[in-house]
Amino acid sequence: MATPYIAGVAALRVCQVPVVFTFEHSSWAGFEILKESDPSQPDKTPRMRTRAELEPARFEASVELPESVTLGKYETKQMEFVFTAPAGLDASKLPAYGGTISVKSNTTDVLVVPYQGVGFSLREQFSKHLFTGSYPQLVSALAKNKTSFTFDLSLSAQDFPKIFWSLNWGTTELRFDIYGPGFSAESDWVYPPVVGQHNYIGSAAPWIKANTVETFDPSKDDKEDTFAFPLSNVNRNAPASDDSVSSLFWLGKLANGTYIQPGAYTIRFGALIPFSDPRYHGSWSTSTQEIQVVKKCKRAVSTA
Repeated sequence: MATPYIAGVAALRVCQVPVVFTFEHSSWAGFEILKESDPSQPDKTPRMRTRAELEPARFEASVELPESVTLGKYETKQMEFVFTAPAGLDASKLPAYGGTISVKSNTTDVLVVPYQGVGFSLREQFSKHLFTGSYPQLVSALAKNKTSFTFDLSLSAQDFPKIFWSLNWGTTELRFDIYGPGFSAESDWVYPPVVGQHNYIGSAAPWIKANTVETFDPSKDDKEDTFAFPLSNVNRNAPASDDSVSSLFWLGKLANGTYIQPGAYTIRFGALIPFSDPRYHGSWSTSTQEIQVVKKCKRAVSTA
């Protein structure tokens, strides 16, 4: 059963004569926000519906209105409106509903106040669909599920980790972390992570131009042109187009300016679930992958 929500409003009269106020409720059409999993679009669903995909539904909230009230000059009165969400909503489809409260007076003045509600727990549902479809995806130019890398940047090889990601919801923090082998969220996750503690190697520093090109060309591109994770206040980027997918090229550089050495590691790519405490590993939507670095990465040599 939906829990009623109580809203209050105060009215002040300054007219010379008493005024009678009455109240009316009208519902808008509701809609379900989530486009569910579609086998024909496994990478893009589930996700938020586009405006064109929204279908009106009869979701009517119940509102207990105050009785009519008469106010004299400078008289105030506190009134209560009790809202109860529509019955029978499927929270997993992210239903939304709304309407208006009309405040009418016997002087012909009318004030219309809109309201909007959702029939689901924001934190609970956001945690299920923070990333779109099958994202994030760790790939290389050689294979989709490759787990060993030489960091050969030549056009013929492009053998470095690429991460493609798409967010249904904005996040206050997006992380791309490197841990030692055998990373365990239960025992190794602490926030914020500290290099050298709990198996933590450091944050990744991907190449900055990955979203504008398909390949890294070592003849003209600079591997030192990077940016460091974590990122703060990242917007959602998951409408229905292919352009909504963001990409990261990790060429082996860490946020402290050093390069990854040969060995076994764990990549942890994760976004903080809205309204969550980052200190708890369950507050993150993550993808982890064990990888093997089989060749030493080197800092680019300047020819200037």
